[in-house]
Amino acid sequence: HTHTHTHNDAFAWHKRQWKPCFIGMSLQVGYYRHLCMQVSRAAQIHAHARTCHVIARTLPSVAPRQALTVKHPSAKPIGNSRSMGTTHSVRRSSVTSSSQQDRLAPAWHHTLKQATTGFAVCGQDIEVITTPSGFYDALLRGVNNATERIHMSALYLGTGDKERHLIDAVYNRLEQCSNLNASVVFDANRGTRGPPSSVDIVTPLTQRFHDRFSAFFYLSPRLTPFLRHILKSPANETVALQHTKIYVFDDTVVLSGANLSDDYFTQRQDRCVVIRNGAVADYYTNVLNNICRCSMSLNAQGTLSNPPTPGRNGHWTYTQALEQVVDDHSQPKQLQSDQDDAHAPSSQQDTMVYPLLQMGDFGISQEEDTMTLLLTSLPSTVKSTLYFASGYFNPSPRYMNAILTMQQPCELITASPSANGFLGAGGFKGYIPFFYTAIAQRFLKQAHRHHASSRITLTEYTRDAWTFHAKGMWMFDDVDGAAATVVGSSNFGYRSASRDLEAQAVIVSTNQQLVSQLKQEVEQLRSSCTAVDEGLLSVPERNPSMVQRVLAWLLKPIL
Repeated sequence: HTHTHTHNDAFAWHKRQWKPCFIGMSLQVGYYRHLCMQVSRAAQIHAHARTCHVIARTLPSVAPRQALTVKHPSAKPIGNSRSMGTTHSVRRSSVTSSSQQDRLAPAWHHTLKQATTGFAVCGQDIEVITTPSGFYDALLRGVNNATERIHMSALYLGTGDKERHLIDAVYNRLEQCSNLNASVVFDANRGTRGPPSSVDIVTPLTQRFHDRFSAFFYLSPRLTPFLRHILKSPANETVALQHTKIYVFDDTVVLSGANLSDDYFTQRQDRCVVIRNGAVADYYTNVLNNICRCSMSLNAQGTLSNPPTPGRNGHWTYTQALEQVVDDHSQPKQLQSDQDDAHAPSSQQDTMVYPLLQMGDFGISQEEDTMTLLLTSLPSTVKSTLYFASGYFNPSPRYMNAILTMQQPCELITASPSANGFLGAGGFKGYIPFFYTAIAQRFLKQAHRHHASSRITLTEYTRDAWTFHAKGMWMFDDVDGAAATVVGSSNFGYRSASRDLEAQAVIVSTNQQLVSQLKQEVEQLRSSCTAVDEGLLSVPERNPSMVQRVLAWLLKPIL
C-alpha cells in the first residue's frame, strides 16, 4: 500500500468526494448498461440452445498422447452419463441410489457426472495451499522440476522482482531441458498495459526459444475495432477478459484464482490447489491449447499478431472460429470400455475431480448451469453448510436465486472495504468498494424478503495490510467424512457468468487427509472474518450515498 491514506481514511475520503457531475455520468453509464443488457439478452438466447447441447456432452477430453492408462493408471476418466448411446453411462447412472443421494458426496456426484468429464484420483495426490508464499513456491517448484511441458494462463504477469525471477526460472529450465516446451497466455488488454507490461517480460524468452516457447494474448471478439478505438486502457478491460488461472507442469496442475503478480505472492489472500495427475494435466493442457489457438501470438520483435481470421467481417468470423474450436474440443470421446468402467472411486481413488468451464464468448455456461442446479437440488437430508467465497460479491441472478432458495445453511465470505483491492485507488476506481457494499445491502434485503435471513450469514474478511481475492465453495459431511469444494478463477458474478473466460474444478473426496486440509483452509479464512448485517452496513461511514447506489446498480453487469 503506497497511498498516503489509511484504509479507513481513504474509505471515508472517497465517500465524501462525489460531485454533481456523477449525474451526467450516471446517464451515460445507464445507456451503456442498456446496451450491455440488450447484448446479454441476445447472447443468452444463443447460449441457451448451445448450453443445452454442451451440458449433455463431455467438455475437453484427455489428450491422445497421455490418454493411455498404462502411463497414468491412477486416473480413470469417467465420461458424460448422457454421452451418445453408450451403455456404460446407463449402468453408471444406476449406481447412486435414492438413499445414497441423501449424503453429500453421492448427491454431488449424481449431478456432476451428467455435466462433465470426471477423473478418479488419489486424494493424497491433491494438496491445498493456503498462503501466497506457498502459491509462489508451488510455481517455482513446478517450473524447476518440469521436463516436458510448462503451460501457464493468468489475467496478466506482473513486472516486479518475483515475477521476473519466475520467468528467469522458466528461461533457465528451457536452457537445461532440450525436450521442454513452454507457453503462456494472458489477456491482451491487461497484458499490454504498461510499459512495462507482460509483453516486455516474456519477449526475451520468445527471442531465445522461438521454437519451444510461445506467448499468447487473448482478445475477446466482443472488442470490435470500433470498441477498441473508443475504449482505451483500462476501460477496454470492462468488456471481457481471459481470466483463467491454470498452471501445468508435466503431470501436475496448479488451479488457482491468483494471478502472476507480486501481491498474490505476498499479501493477497487467494486459493490454490495442486493436483498431481497426468490425465487431469492433459485435460487442462487441451483447454489452454485451444484458448491459445484463438489468441494473438507474440513474435520475437515484441509485437502481437492480428487476431485469428481478421477481415471486413472479422468480428463475426472470429466469433465463429472460437465457437468452432470449442465445438471440436467438446465432442465426446470413448475414453474407456464398459469392462474398464469405474462406477465410483476405489479405496485408492477416493477423490473425483470434475472440471467445469464458463466462457461467455463461446456461449458456454457449464459451471453456472451445473452448480446452480446442484445447489438447488440438494435434498433436505443433506444438512451441510455451504461456504461461498468471492472477493467481489456480485452474484449472477442464477447464483442469487440458488443461494436464496437452497435448503442448506449458507455462509458467504467476501472482502471488507479495507481488504478490497480497489480501496485507495485513484479516480473512479476508488468508489468501487462502495458499489460492493451497496450490492451486499441489496442482497441482505432480498434474503429478508425470502425469509432466509436465519439461514444465510454474510461475513467480511479483514486482515491488516492484506487484501482478499479468494473464491470458491465448500461443503462438509461429518457423517460420512466427505468434502466437496469448487476451486478456480470464477467469482460467480455477472462478469464470470457472461463475459470472462473461466476455468474451475469441483473436487469431491472422502480422503481424510484432503478433507482435513479443506476444513483447515475454510477455518483459516473464517478466522479473519466478521459477520455483518444491514445495520452494520448502514452506519454513516459504510452506508453508500444515493449516487453510489445508482452507479452500483448501473454497473452490475461489469463488476
